[in-house]
Amino acid sequence: MNEEYLKNLQKTFPSLKYFTIEGNSLILNYNGYYKIPLYHTNLSLINPNIFYLDPTEIFQVIYVLELLYKDSLNDNETKFINDYTDNYLKYNDLALIGNNEASVKTWGLGIPIYTSYDEQFINNPASLLIQQNLIKHDNDTVNGKSKGPRLVRTNESVANFMPPEDEENPLIDYSKAGFAAVILIISAILITTIFITTFVLGH
Repeated sequence: MNEEYLKNLQKTFPSLKYFTIEGNSLILNYNGYYKIPLYHTNLSLINPNIFYLDPTEIFQVIYVLELLYKDSLNDNETKFINDYTDNYLKYNDLALIGNNEASVKTWGLGIPIYTSYDEQFINNPASLLIQQNLIKHDNDTVNGKSKGPRLVRTNESVANFMPPEDEENPLIDYSKAGFAAVILIISAILITTIFITTFVLGH
């Protein structure tokens, strides 16, 4: 199913020409060779807007979505989640001050971030780690330790990337689309939720 769907997507999204599916694994051959098993991901159910992103970013989004299902994370997976969330927060902060390019990046990267708050995942290690990172970033902003206009960031446990051949994990870099207004609205809602959660937990 994923293999056929990918072939159809490749007719529309040039960034997907670097992807193949072998067995039940997604392979990216772009600035290195990367492979992850798709235990839970159905490409047809993913928001197609992520396919406007850079190939590396598309791979990372799908990888984090897979990690959300895991009951435990190893050190590499945890580091990957931390790095991914930090990247998301960097672009999210820029989007909040009107950077349209950053808004596009935030829109794509934000998919697994928002998904982590789904009831199905909210208590899983990857989700808890993402939430901690968001809360820490928010606290740092309130305390003047971060230049960002909001949110949160920290760390805990999640990630299982297989950056095989190339040791350098390609870390986010976005491309197109233009949902600045939508992402700002979503960000505002998320920020409000986090502030309320932080307040309740602190009292």
